[in-house]
Amino acid sequence: MTTWNDDERRARRDRENDMPGISPDFDWSSTPLGPIESWPGALVEAVRQQLDSRSGTDRPASVRARHDALCRAIEQGFCVIQMIVDEQGEPVDYRFLEINEAFGRQAGVADIVGRTRRSLGSEPAAIQFETLARVARTGVPEPVDCPLAETRPHLEARAFRIEGPRDDTLGILSRDITHQRRADDELTESAESLRLIVENARNYAIFTTDPRGLVTAWYASAAAIFGYSADEILGRDSQILFTPDDQEAGEPGADLVRAGEEGRALNVRWHVRADGSRVFIEGMVAPLRGAGGELRGFLKIGQDVTERERGQAELRESRRRLSTLMEGIPQLVWRGKDDGEWTWASPQWVDFTGLSVEASRGRGWLEAVHPADRGAAIAAWSVARDQLGFRADYRIREAATGRYRWFKTRATPSMEEDGTTLEWLGTSTDVDDLRRLREHERLLLAELQHRVRNTLSVIRSIARRTAETSESVEDYAMHLDGRIDAFARVQTAVTRDPSIGVSLLNLVAEELVAATAREGENVTIAGPGVRLPAKEAETFGLAVHELTTNAIKFGALSQPEGHIDIRWEVSDLEEADACVLRFIWKESGVDLDPDSPRRRGFGTELLERTLSYQLRARAEQVFEPDGVRCTIIMPLPGAGEING
Repeated sequence: MTTWNDDERRARRDRENDMPGISPDFDWSSTPLGPIESWPGALVEAVRQQLDSRSGTDRPASVRARHDALCRAIEQGFCVIQMIVDEQGEPVDYRFLEINEAFGRQAGVADIVGRTRRSLGSEPAAIQFETLARVARTGVPEPVDCPLAETRPHLEARAFRIEGPRDDTLGILSRDITHQRRADDELTESAESLRLIVENARNYAIFTTDPRGLVTAWYASAAAIFGYSADEILGRDSQILFTPDDQEAGEPGADLVRAGEEGRALNVRWHVRADGSRVFIEGMVAPLRGAGGELRGFLKIGQDVTERERGQAELRESRRRLSTLMEGIPQLVWRGKDDGEWTWASPQWVDFTGLSVEASRGRGWLEAVHPADRGAAIAAWSVARDQLGFRADYRIREAATGRYRWFKTRATPSMEEDGTTLEWLGTSTDVDDLRRLREHERLLLAELQHRVRNTLSVIRSIARRTAETSESVEDYAMHLDGRIDAFARVQTAVTRDPSIGVSLLNLVAEELVAATAREGENVTIAGPGVRLPAKEAETFGLAVHELTTNAIKFGALSQPEGHIDIRWEVSDLEEADACVLRFIWKESGVDLDPDSPRRRGFGTELLERTLSYQLRARAEQVFEPDGVRCTIIMPLPGAGEING
């Protein structure tokens, strides 16, 4: 069954096949509008009708009407002209024999059939006449400026000879290429813009590869960053830009697969330049697809951020070192804001206070501060911004013991160039032991001042009483020197450690050693360990000195057979919470007349009056035939003063 469409297609093929017969010298496969097979059917029929009329073929009026309708319907401009030559056969003008409406619109004219070109104004270019004459003479179609529209840049026309009785008749087909020209201009501009972008984006490496990763386009920016020229890298596998480790791990191929599947793939890693040096690229890979979606290759764009990466690496290393330092120093380290709200606390803080980092944030850190010191800490923060520093001393609770220790807390702001505070970095240093030491030093200084005053008072008393009991200047000097030496020895013993007192054994032994006595030969010392407080030791030491001085001058240490036996014992005092020291000094081997008169001097007064007044002691001297016996009984502060 034959349909209308089948008939139409068959009729069209007949018309197309008939055209070479009507105008056999014209190449219908290469026309301004493409091969005739691609022409609209209306245009084919219009040209055929015109050729028929030129060849003298008779057509009925209905065919002519159809021809006119077809000429009006086609969008291409169409006109038929007849060349006019002078006597020498040179073209001087041409006449319009026929035009369609599309040509009239393109040329901006209407009723011009039968008129010559020159009669329509504006002199045409000589080259147009030359071109038309050459087409008429050779029969070879050529591009030509559209008649009457020579100044319009967006019209494209082509002239061809129409075969017939005369060879001076030409047909001209024209079409408006405004949209095409605009698209071409936009494409050219876009291509130029892309070129400028690619050529000037020196920090961005831009190149393309085929689906396998072989480099197909290599721009100047890529050459500047990677060091390869286009001749060196075109056609090579782009994986040579990856580090050996990434190549071994298959990263180049993985990037292409990921880009193809997901539409893009990030490429942020170290790459290798032509000279082997490293460059850090931050970029991406995108697939290039054709109109049908087929993969044609990949676009790779990457920015050279080597300096930034190195700076960030240095910053990370600096932060790591700072973190190591902050976590390694003994101070409690923290970071915060202008208003005293902490943002971070070091492990030392967490370990010491038992508060976690989270619990310490904001003003949670105040939970570890002594309640009495919290107001001072908050007040210090209120003026820290103006003083460009936070300074406060307060007590912080130690989780392990539950007691509060004094800390010196200091902080300094880190600021932007415009004065904006980034954060505060602070430390809290344990100064509890230092504060206690300073308090101890203060007490010691007060004790020293008191002791110096007492010492001067004692020395003044010794000097005065020695002067009162001395018989001559020489006697005064000798006794004063000895008594001051004895007093100095006691002071030396006291200052070794004022808190534990003076050993009675050392006090007695040092005095006798100073007198050249030798224990085991002419001196025997025995007794439990007893320590006397500083004040008691001073007075008791003077008493021992007086006994020793008398022994040297008149007693056991003045005779070869003399001997001193020194003993003491400690017993409890029943009526009080105290102990009693019973000290006995017994000399022997001395030829002594018990009934001879005794002069009362400094030593006697010291034993009988000073000991009683200052130490609440009772002293008794007995002059026996073989030497003196002195017994001193005095209370001790308590059993804690007795060693052993």
